[in-house]
Amino acid sequence: MTEWPKGNKLPTHCYTIDPKNNEIVILNRGLMGYEKLDLKHAKYALMLKQAYLLGGSDKEKAMEVTRNLMNEEIGVTKQQHEAMLHGSFYGFDNPAVDKILKGEV
Repeated sequence: MTEWPKGNKLPTHCYTIDPKNNEIVILNRGLMGYEKLDLKHAKYALMLKQAYLLGGSDKEKAMEVTRNLMNEEIGVTKQQHEAMLHGSFYGFDNPAVDKILKGEV
């Protein structure tokens, strides 16, 4: 794996939203695709409830807020999330992953 400047490397994992079913899933560094999240996880349910309070009754907005809260909790930035998302679709050796992390895209 490429080493990026301190604080700008890819995390071991992060959370994103599966566009097919609008559920939170896990992206793992170096792996294509995603892993399903145990939706019975108490912390997830609490964050989703908080997201509905912040995002109103709009499920899509609530899921975005939940994803952001979960990533913030593990120290993942939005830039790192975007790089992980790109890597999970196109491969982590894709040059765009480095560019996203460096803010060049």
